[in-house]
Amino acid sequence: MARFDSLEARIQRVPAPVFDAALAIGVFMVSVGDLSVWISKQDIVDTRTHDNALAYILLAIAAGGIAIRRSNLPAAWLLSRAAVVTAVLVHTVYLEDIGAHIVIVVMVFTIAEQCTLPVAVAGMLVEYALVIAGSWSESDFGTPYLFVALFYFAGLIGLVWFAGRAVRRRRRLTIELERQTAELRKEQERLNTEAVVAERRRIAGELHGLVIQEIEQMALEARMARRDLAEDHADASEAIAAIEMTGRRSLEEMGRVLALMDAGPGTPPSHVILQSGGDA
Repeated sequence: MARFDSLEARIQRVPAPVFDAALAIGVFMVSVGDLSVWISKQDIVDTRTHDNALAYILLAIAAGGIAIRRSNLPAAWLLSRAAVVTAVLVHTVYLEDIGAHIVIVVMVFTIAEQCTLPVAVAGMLVEYALVIAGSWSESDFGTPYLFVALFYFAGLIGLVWFAGRAVRRRRRLTIELERQTAELRKEQERLNTEAVVAERRRIAGELHGLVIQEIEQMALEARMARRDLAEDHADASEAIAAIEMTGRRSLEEMGRVLALMDAGPGTPPSHVILQSGGDA
């Protein structure tokens, strides 16, 4: 299962034009083998013109339609349908080709995948009508073959059409999920930014209160030191040392708080404050 998932992932990474070109070449090679080996050896061409040159031209045109089916769907559809209509009109063995059926399946799938529902339904009905017209032109198979073709192609085209619609729906759901994921990511980034702003405001408030508290403490100690100096008290030096210690402690605490607010490169404000405090 893991190997299959890996193969699917590698296929999805192939550019669409490259994939469609490879598919067109594959259909062409299958048609060449089918027309040149199998059909030419069967006794089923007694009433039809087995014009291999014309058949190869028609299958090349149809394969060209597959190659451009995602870049220009209208042109691709016209090319592939021109091959079928021509085959019906000139009654060539091209209609017996497996490659012609592959082209029909691919075009039905592409129309169902890329187009709106009304266009997809109309395209499916047109494809089915062209297939039945081709089956009707194969008169040597008679009514039983036509009867079988009615149900066989109805089931085949119907299943392929629903598969194309399912892929279209899955792609739309994927796009919607990617859009919602992008919106959620933006919302998460916005909430993270708001949370950072709120935390910075809280830290700024705490820093403001810390500065006021420490300044008031230093003012109180300065008054006590001035009183001791006025009285020529022996404790004056201790009071001055207490002011210095309070100042250094205030700088250290403010530095720790500011460190929490540092967000960008460069010298943090706390380092500047501590350095200036150390030089004082």
